[in-house]
Order: sequence, then structure tokens, then C-alpha cells
Amino acid sequence: MSQTPMTVGEFLEHHGVKGMRWGVRRSRSRVTKSSSKKSGGRTTFQKSPSRLTDAQLNTRIKRMELEKKYKDLNKKDTSEGKKFGADILKSSGKQVATTLIAGAALVAIGAALSKKMNPGTAQAITGRKLPGIEDLTKGN
Repeated sequence: MSQTPMTVGEFLEHHGVKGMRWGVRRSRSRVTKSSSKKSGGRTTFQKSPSRLTDAQLNTRIKRMELEKKYKDLNKKDTSEGKKFGADILKSSGKQVATTLIAGAALVAIGAALSKKMNPGTAQAITGRKLPGIEDLTKGN
């Protein structure tokens, strides 16, 4: 077998990435520069406001106001399902709160009436057996 000399176009040569270790892959963020900001898309400044001139500070304030207006104008509409879920939670929350308040008021009225008058009379007034102070403290 005779070997013929190879020309430059006939072989593949790769030297790798300088400083790269065997078996270690680079993360995607290192491979391509990410255009998104780490601060959630909001402009951040390195210099403290006390070290800025009035013109520089005004420029930064205008920039932040413009970003806020842009964000407000481009708010995503909430979906119908999300609105429906929020309405259900709101109405059920109101219903639970009303029930709790009514129950607490009933217990407080029953305790006050039982203290002032005969428990049988308090029961006749409210239409149900009301716990007195001694009934409330038994559970604890």
C-alpha cells in the first residue's frame, strides 16, 4: 500500500476551545451572548444617583419612565379562565367570611344573652340553643 501525501483540503483538524476541559460542556449562555437582561428586562445602573449630574439623572429618570409606560401599554390581557377562577375565589371568599362573621356574632350574642338572662329565654329569643361562656371554655 502506498500512501499519497494529503493536501490541506483533504483532512480535518480541530484544536478545541482554549481552556476547555475534556468532558465538560459549556453552558448555552456562554456559547451565545444572551440578549435578555438578568434584571427582568428593567434597566439597571451601576453608578449611585448621588454621584450623577442633574442631566445624567434626568436622562435615567426619563428612560425608566419610558420603560414603565411601555410595560403598561403592553400588558397581556388575562385569559377568560383566569378571570373566571378569580371571580369564583372572590365570591367564595366573601361567602366564607360572611358565614364566619355571622357565626361569631351568633355565639357572641348567645353568650351575652345567657349571661344576662335564663339560657332557656335566650334560646327562645334566637330560636336555637346558644352556647354560654361555660360552653365556650369547655373546649379549651
